[in-house]
Amino acid sequence: MSQDNTPTSPCLLPALGVIGLSGRSRAAQKAPSAAPGTQEAVGFFSPSAQLGQHQPDPMEKHRDLEEILLSVPQSRSVGIEITNKTSVTLRNPSYFCQSGEVFTPPSPSISPQSREMCVFVKRHLSAWGVSGALLYVSEPFSFAVMFYNPRNNTIFDHQYAVEIFQGPTISGSLESLYWSMRGDRPQSQTYRKEVLDKKNSSIVVSDGPYSISATMSNNNKAVLKVLVEEMRGPPPKYTPNCFPHPKDISKDRHPQAFTYLPK
Repeated sequence: MSQDNTPTSPCLLPALGVIGLSGRSRAAQKAPSAAPGTQEAVGFFSPSAQLGQHQPDPMEKHRDLEEILLSVPQSRSVGIEITNKTSVTLRNPSYFCQSGEVFTPPSPSISPQSREMCVFVKRHLSAWGVSGALLYVSEPFSFAVMFYNPRNNTIFDHQYAVEIFQGPTISGSLESLYWSMRGDRPQSQTYRKEVLDKKNSSIVVSDGPYSISATMSNNNKAVLKVLVEEMRGPPPKYTPNCFPHPKDISKDRHPQAFTYLPK
């Protein structure tokens, strides 16, 4: 039998691109070689180009939190982005949802000089919004973030709060801490709460060398950004006149221009 050397038709190339791995290997053994002019077409309709070898993860680091929330199907959500600019690793996250549920869980740890995100959403067919608290711990300090996105932001205001603690533990449960941060307790250097109305401002709390600042938007898909920083020691003290003024030596520095020798 004579071998058929007819070139492969370009119309069949898309079909060849979707053959499975085993099918491609058999086709490579049985299929005749294509004409020289069809090499670029075969490469264009390769299986990797048709099927795609990499599907981007919705929580990839280069994606913005706002972009991620646009793909969330629920009408109410709170996305939290935490940036760690300290020398310690934030670990062992725990969260409490008073209303709503977790959509993307928090990362198990946040390394120094990195950022992580998590998303909480409203429950399906629920008459409530989404609210809760998130806690991260480390050896020198811990901190909690309270968030509240109501079901109707024309009647109720968004709220958020941040509190920092010394050491890796807190007293009481996270649920009790949520209600404490949600209430009207006195604010201090380590605890701040903000009700988002027409005049919104950021939150800053600190304890020792560690400080936490946060901001939150007041729309349906709220964005809450948290920045954890560490001060590298106190600034040097300013001491005016730390160097004594030199003595008046103008006469020594400016001798007489001419010296007359005695006759």
